[in-house]
Amino acid sequence: MERNSKKLKELFRLFADNPSLWVRLVTKFKKVSFAKVLKHSYLSGRRHGYQQGIACPREITINADSSKLIPEIQPDHSIYGPGKLPVSEELRRQMMEDTRNASNSGVVSMPTEDQWKMILSDYPASSVIAGAGSGKSTTLVLRVVFMVCYLKIDIREIKVISFTRASCVELREKIQKVLSFQTWKERSAIRDVAMESILKELVKTFHASLLSVVRKQYKNVDFFEFSGHGANNGFEAEQDDCDNLFATKITSAQKEMLLEAYRGCFADCDGFREAILRLWDMSVLNKKFKLANSKNNSPYQDNILKIASERDLNIVDTVNECWREDIENLGLTLHPRQKFSGSKYTFYSNAAIKINGVLIPVFFSLHGTKDGEDLPCLQEMVSGNFPFKKALTVKKKIILDFISSNYLHIENIEDLKCLKFAYREGRTFTKHEVPRFNVQLEGELGESPIEDLLFAQASFIQNLGMEVYTPVKYISDNRVFKESDAEYHFATALQYFMPYFEEEMGKRNIWTFNRFFLDGAGKPENLPVSNQLLGFRHLLIDEFQDISPQIVRWLLAIHRKLVASGIAPSIMSIGDDWQSIYGWRGSAPELFIHFEKYFPISSELGRKPAIYRMMQNYRSVEPILKDAEKILEGVQNKIDKQAIAVRENDTECQGIDVVTNIDFKKTSDIQAIVSRIIAEYHWVSSLNSPDRNKVMVMARTNKILNAVKKALGQQLGRDSGIKFLTFHQSKGLQAEVAILCGDCRYDLNHRFRNAVYKSNGLFSQTYDQAAKDEVFRLAYVAATRGIRRTIWFIDEFQNDGAAIRLKPSN
Repeated sequence: MERNSKKLKELFRLFADNPSLWVRLVTKFKKVSFAKVLKHSYLSGRRHGYQQGIACPREITINADSSKLIPEIQPDHSIYGPGKLPVSEELRRQMMEDTRNASNSGVVSMPTEDQWKMILSDYPASSVIAGAGSGKSTTLVLRVVFMVCYLKIDIREIKVISFTRASCVELREKIQKVLSFQTWKERSAIRDVAMESILKELVKTFHASLLSVVRKQYKNVDFFEFSGHGANNGFEAEQDDCDNLFATKITSAQKEMLLEAYRGCFADCDGFREAILRLWDMSVLNKKFKLANSKNNSPYQDNILKIASERDLNIVDTVNECWREDIENLGLTLHPRQKFSGSKYTFYSNAAIKINGVLIPVFFSLHGTKDGEDLPCLQEMVSGNFPFKKALTVKKKIILDFISSNYLHIENIEDLKCLKFAYREGRTFTKHEVPRFNVQLEGELGESPIEDLLFAQASFIQNLGMEVYTPVKYISDNRVFKESDAEYHFATALQYFMPYFEEEMGKRNIWTFNRFFLDGAGKPENLPVSNQLLGFRHLLIDEFQDISPQIVRWLLAIHRKLVASGIAPSIMSIGDDWQSIYGWRGSAPELFIHFEKYFPISSELGRKPAIYRMMQNYRSVEPILKDAEKILEGVQNKIDKQAIAVRENDTECQGIDVVTNIDFKKTSDIQAIVSRIIAEYHWVSSLNSPDRNKVMVMARTNKILNAVKKALGQQLGRDSGIKFLTFHQSKGLQAEVAILCGDCRYDLNHRFRNAVYKSNGLFSQTYDQAAKDEVFRLAYVAATRGIRRTIWFIDEFQNDGAAIRLKPSN
């Protein structure tokens, strides 16, 4: 034991003298010991676990996140493609060769290279940008020939849509002419006896096309738009070829239907009645008369006010006598004449009426008329030798100078009848008691009867592809208008009126075209079965820039239904956004400008349409085209392009001749225009082979047009052959000399339609911005009617007008 103790002491001393030796020893011990322990633990644990696994086996559960493993697969919502039309090089060669033979025979003009691209296209969706005077009608006709005679597409599966009945007739005549060419007659295999009926079904307006669809579903339905046109006995032949009905005037029969719905809605709907009465308050009670031809805005001197005050009571009593019997017959309770102060003198209203506890002055016939006719006393004298008519003129100015509160001015019996709606507390109304009055929303050019305005604005909304509810909800949700705004109460009334009107019409099986368009677009089940829609399989749409969102949705619904049945459709749009001039009734050039956004094309085709340009202009000489394009420089929303003049400038035209300092109200200035028209007429008559239209006179309004026409008729005679048209009516026509009367301007703020545009989501502009673009396009359309000369008469260059783009730099 002692021996071992000595050894341990020796060992510890050795470790103390050499610490590294201790570290090495301990480390070696740990390695050896750890290895033994690890081996023992592993063998023991393995043996134990193995025995446990054999004795007690367990199930294995695999948890997988299915949301990550299985993606949501999106379907292909495209309508057009991926397949193309079966166009081969051999078919192209045959078509071009046969067209050359037809051209040599005088049947058709030989297409240009750009026109051939459109005619021979194999794309299922294509957009053709065809400028003014580009010969698109001939190209469209040859496209039909290629599809029928070479691609062997059944002509009954093609639909050519044009904008007016007249243009449809023209296209049918051209197609019939080319299909009578022997080669194409044999290839088409259309019998002569069937030609007329086939072409009538081939070429239609949008509304006539819808009519053909409705006829396949319903037998006893009449259209509201046909009421009063003498063709509302079922579906008669005249209706089969109806014109587009966007802007037809209200007939007396339609008016009565609107009034019936208006009366019924007023009696039955509390919300509608309250909104109408508020509109009546705002439009009738606040109705101010205008000073006719008066430029004197300074107050009258004291001596004039004194004399006017002395005769005022006599004037009031004399005018009241002209209205006394009417007031008694209507049973109106009016307060006696009321005094008001003009400076330090006393004047009188004709009567007064208490509305909502406030006494409102009432004036009668301040313009000297009643129901549009002069008062019997108008030629009398007052105060000895002062004309009664002038006395009324003085009184008008005094009222404007000294009455700042509301007052009522009555000039006709209808306004007088409306006064009874002032006594409305606690009253109930029947369908025979409704206020009839005119309303002018901000941005409208003039007043309209309330029932007409309700229908017009509802139709505008529906043309944009929306139910009336949509913009009204937007207006409400975004609090667009204040309660003091007429638009607020108009929107409220509108949401009640249109559903009521459509329900009442539906009880008689009378429907509007808009309702059928909307229902067909929104509910595919309302469309006929696919085999009845085959006539719309291949669409060729002319004047596409004037199409409405509502019609686009309807056409897309038809093509989607065909695709769902395994039938591949195609569409070709042909138009010129520079000539889009119908936005005021609901058309949208955006649909043409951004065609690919609204017509779903297969990803295999790059989701883009084929785009073809036909920019050759065969109508106007180059200086006219260049100046006309300057007018469009201010247009924000457009396709950039440049027309190429084909016609030789053989008369050295210098461009559009703008003549300023014209007052269209002056007889002398109208006579100056007439003298220029006569000079141009004689100049055209001296040309070799002039166009059949020698001179075309155009104006924005019929008022100016009629004034020029009347003055010209007195000198040149009514059968001179000179055409008189509004700017809108001139579209598609031409003449050797175009005469424009009046600038094109838009400086309004249509708050209601701005809200409607905003609620739609389609438009990149407000309604006002789009309308401003449109007046420039309208001026462009009118200016490019001229072949060799265009002359433009305006009052003066204005910054917001179209003509200022042509103002000389010096």
